[in-house]
Amino acid sequence: MNIAHAAAAAFEQLDTLKRIVESREAVTLKEINTLKLKVQKYEEFLHAINYAVTACNHERVRKLVDNAFKWSYAHRCGNGEYTDEEQQEIIDRALARLTEDGNV
Repeated sequence: MNIAHAAAAAFEQLDTLKRIVESREAVTLKEINTLKLKVQKYEEFLHAINYAVTACNHERVRKLVDNAFKWSYAHRCGNGEYTDEEQQEIIDRALARLTEDGNV
């Protein structure tokens, strides 16, 4: 292999490595944004419970705790029958509904 071929191969490997690093950064940013969303939702949930307790709204507390139960169950429901994407969709829907008064 001559120097030109070696240089071309090295640049190709660098380009491949650069694409891997860039895609990993994108995943990392997505993971960070997902974690931020979760923390925001958990804070909303805790504040909602606090407000309901302060207002002695026992029905709202019951519904919020029921939503937490449904969110927790969403992580293990399906007994392995769902794909990872379907399972994550179920979990995401339950998280979105965590602070709602309706059913999850």
